Amino acid sequence: MPNRDYMSYKGFIGTIEYDDKTQIFSSSINYSYDGRQSSELIRVTAKTLEILKTVFENAIDTILYLCKESESGG
Repeated sequence: MPNRDYMSYKGFIGTIEYDDKTQIFSSSINYSYDGRQSSELIRVTAKTLEILKTVFENAIDTILYLCKESESGG
């Protein structure tokens, strides 16, 4: 079973998991709507924690950009 921790960026909180068997870090951001069961929004993986952090932040920036574009009709 993977070890689990958390990281945050721009108000988003993601889990951090490390799998000793595969030697891969992964992170996911889950969301719930109206108190329903949470669903995974994104999952990223990387060989190092430093790369995972960068990919995690880039994914959030992309989500925020797409939401902004959607709101503006772009």
